[in-house]
Amino acid sequence: MKKTQLLIAFALLISVALASCSKDKNDAGNSSNNNPGNDSVTYIINGGSFVNKHISFHSDPKQNQNGASAGHIGYLKINLTDTPPGGSTVTQGLDIAYPQATTGTANVNDPINNIYPGNTDKHAYFLLQLQENGKNRILDRDSENPSNTPGKITITKCESVGGVVEGDFSGTVSDGTGSNAPKYIITKGHFVVTRKS
Repeated sequence: MKKTQLLIAFALLISVALASCSKDKNDAGNSSNNNPGNDSVTYIINGGSFVNKHISFHSDPKQNQNGASAGHIGYLKINLTDTPPGGSTVTQGLDIAYPQATTGTANVNDPINNIYPGNTDKHAYFLLQLQENGKNRILDRDSENPSNTPGKITITKCESVGGVVEGDFSGTVSDGTGSNAPKYIITKGHFVVTRKS
């Protein structure tokens, strides 16, 4: 009788262990940033008060300002913020203009030719919004002296509407213009965003 109880207990223990492993595997797949609706940004920043600071945030794809769009304009416009559902405050954000609506690589400041009249995105760029010492910072390319802020944007996945746009970014961004403006070095930048148009 005790032997039977031990066998049953052992069998139950193995069943629970296998179910737990299976659940972990499925959970890992569901938390993957490759799934639409699980929009995120990560990067490492050096400069100002940041030393190898890892920044990471998730975005709500239902917010109007979040997502990737291409539409009729022929280039990708990507925007991700940490604004919560129903909120309006942004503390962290990523904005990208990429000169085509396909995979590939572009340098920051490459021209965007597929624009419509009145469009302000004339060059490829990535812009970061973040908090530093309690202050809001907008880190962007130096439009007056582009050589001060070199960088690269790579689109590794560009699916159709409802799918994923994914890529990497790196380079130098500036808190202002001119050679005296504070510079920040961005490495290992990565984003995943749901495509809206």
